[in-house]
Amino acid sequence: FPEIAWNLKELYVDGTAIEEVPSSIERFSRLDTLNMKDCVRLESLPDNICKLKSLRNFFLGGTAIKELPQSIENLSGLTLLYLKECKNLVSLPNGICNLKFLRHLALFGCSKLENLPTDLGKLDLLELEADETAINQLPSSIMCLNGLTELSFCGCKGQDSANFPLPPLSALSSLRNLYLRDCNLLEFPADVACLTSLETLSLGGNNFKSIPVSIKQLVELRRLDLSYCKRLQSIPELPPHLKYFGAHGCTSLERVSRTLAVFPEWLDSCNRHIFLFTNCSSLDQNARSNIMEDAKRKIQLMATACHKLYWGFYPTPSVTFGFPGSDIPEWFSYQSSGTSVTIKLPPRWHYPKFLGFAFCVVVAFSEYCDDLFFSFRCESDYQDLYCYLDGWYHVQKGKPGFDGSDHLFFLYDHSLYLMATKGEEGENEASFRFYPVDEDRKPLHSCTVKKCGVHLLFPYEEKICSSRLIQGHTSQNIDAINQDSGKSMEEGTKTKRYRNEDSYDGAEPSRCGIGSSNEEGDRDSKRFKGIN
Repeated sequence: FPEIAWNLKELYVDGTAIEEVPSSIERFSRLDTLNMKDCVRLESLPDNICKLKSLRNFFLGGTAIKELPQSIENLSGLTLLYLKECKNLVSLPNGICNLKFLRHLALFGCSKLENLPTDLGKLDLLELEADETAINQLPSSIMCLNGLTELSFCGCKGQDSANFPLPPLSALSSLRNLYLRDCNLLEFPADVACLTSLETLSLGGNNFKSIPVSIKQLVELRRLDLSYCKRLQSIPELPPHLKYFGAHGCTSLERVSRTLAVFPEWLDSCNRHIFLFTNCSSLDQNARSNIMEDAKRKIQLMATACHKLYWGFYPTPSVTFGFPGSDIPEWFSYQSSGTSVTIKLPPRWHYPKFLGFAFCVVVAFSEYCDDLFFSFRCESDYQDLYCYLDGWYHVQKGKPGFDGSDHLFFLYDHSLYLMATKGEEGENEASFRFYPVDEDRKPLHSCTVKKCGVHLLFPYEEKICSSRLIQGHTSQNIDAINQDSGKSMEEGTKTKRYRNEDSYDGAEPSRCGIGSSNEEGDRDSKRFKGIN
């Protein structure tokens, strides 16, 4: 190392050409963070590195180390051990299990690592990330990690590429994020319904045929990825508070049940909902009808919620549904072939009850379209408004994209309402144009817009704006529900407004896409690219 002060608290030598760590490393007695990531020539660590009693964060990802010092348990204050992409690492010393403050263990991409330490359960881990390792069995002590909030074994196949041996999930009751993509799972984990705190569940690329109906009990679940589950045949009623659902590439999927719709109790920049059934070529007509009804219902609820609860945050709430199809439903009263559609605006159309625009776009994809990111730019000659309708990562690297068939997209973004209502009431016509774009907002040439449609949203038009779960009410009692809910919603949401409708003036067009790093950070951009 160069001449530097021994009282440093942080030392970064990541990406350098160092081949060994000098013995003088032990003199950094106050060191809190040591970053040696991507020191690709570094093959071993000296034992005296374990004399750094103050070390809390140790980054060794991307190095050539084959093992850790046996004395690593002497790093008694360590909370984070980052070993991502240590492709020569073959084992972990059992002494690592004596690090009583270790909370985060990252082993992603340690492709030669076959086993976890026997006494792993002695740790108070919060996060264990072991994606794309050679681990094919788990120590029984893993069930003792009852404080674990995140567990990830994506790409771990099990012995001889058999079913990955999951522990009883009911023992891991604190889990909030569970990632088991591409694990050759032959059965959906039945005890996942015991994980009542679960917020993210990634099970894409597995081999189960069905999902237990108990999944609807996961009321905290916000993100569910089943992309590329090619044997999956049916999807039951889903949890009511999902914000992301990915079933891209589920080519055997035939049946999709309706899902309960819930009026949002609050809104923030995370209220961007995406439901993808793209490349689900086997969907029967009833499944397509159910998806369309769910899309209409979610759009109507979100638009109503925005009208009452939106207080000026960015990005604005949105709803996106995608599934195979080539015919725009009649619900979209203005329809046109090509990339643009013109609508007539009724007198005094945007005051006081107008809620926004719902769009439908039919897209023709060229065969084997493998663009990772997909979004729409929407332009209008009315007030020169435009926005980027919600985008997403619909393809995982190395897996097929769109198959060349036409797809329908239902779209809603509150930013268009905010811009439209700044215009003059006297306007009686508006045109909208749609362009597919990539992550850099550049035109996508692998697909074209064939048709488009617009629907103007107004309150209670489907009489579904109760703050209760609303599926299942009959036409005979829906009017009574509407009378009750209309009043209660007005009264019940006043306390949740941070600003009134006059505060919309500062809003900006939406430019954020779910599956990007804006909402969930790098982890979700990695996990949900087929998403995620």
